Amino acid sequence: MAVQGPYHALGTVWFVECFEPVDDGVVRELVVRELEVFEQMFSRFRQNSMLNQLNQTGRLTAPDPLFVSVLSDALRYHETTNGVFNIAVGERLSSLGYDAHYSFTKQQAVPEVPVLSDVLTVSDDKVVLTGGSLDIGGFGKGVAIDLVASRLADKLGLTQVLVNGGGDIFVTERVPEPVTISLVHPTEAGSAIGEVTLKGQGFAASSPFLRTWPDHDGHGGKTHNHLMTENEVATYVVAPSAAHADVWATALAINPDLEPPADVQAVLVKDNKVLQCGEGFELFEREA
Repeated sequence: MAVQGPYHALGTVWFVECFEPVDDGVVRELVVRELEVFEQMFSRFRQNSMLNQLNQTGRLTAPDPLFVSVLSDALRYHETTNGVFNIAVGERLSSLGYDAHYSFTKQQAVPEVPVLSDVLTVSDDKVVLTGGSLDIGGFGKGVAIDLVASRLADKLGLTQVLVNGGGDIFVTERVPEPVTISLVHPTEAGSAIGEVTLKGQGFAASSPFLRTWPDHDGHGGKTHNHLMTENEVATYVVAPSAAHADVWATALAINPDLEPPADVQAVLVKDNKVLQCGEGFELFEREA
């Protein structure tokens, strides 16, 4: 097994594990190129990205097919999660301080998040945004993980790989043996709550404790998180793809009462108590 990386993209660190003979330089070149192209298309923090062009002008003509596919999927997930999954959060995140400069300073006016299907229209020849701004967040990372795995197979013939983007993972079906990963404790560094084994599956985790910042507007007291939720639920999700896992890890962290589809298995944890445990997860017993 060869571990390729680290690669730095989409605000996190990436690794690729190959379970078959590889040319390290060729793999690195492909992964770096694919992640750069993806970031140039979808980064909220790059002024000249395709996503920022849409956010600033409200309209894109002749959009890239991948751009159309990702935004179309976002609309579909918005519907299947009853509006909980919503990529029209960019303006509100920025106003709370999670902006391109990581100022973590709340603005005086904090807009509401619009209903995605009310403001976003997607077709093969144009994309129109009539309100708010988009941020594809962890969903985008999941899409990129799946995309890198697909490109490694299509362009280099590598079908026995694990792609790890900041702890969210896809393991291909043809790996010699299933891969076991640990479930990191949401609040205790260096500790794990259990493990799960992956083969031909994606994994994602989400937590309101991961990216937090206090108000720096002089009024103090409130702590914000990137999920913009009051719920303190950490989620661990296995699904057929990393993108699918990322969507449901986010949605369940925001609203743990959602009913995930049959192809999603999840663990939900709050205050060290397991609220839900899906098939395939092994949770460790903890001392009282």
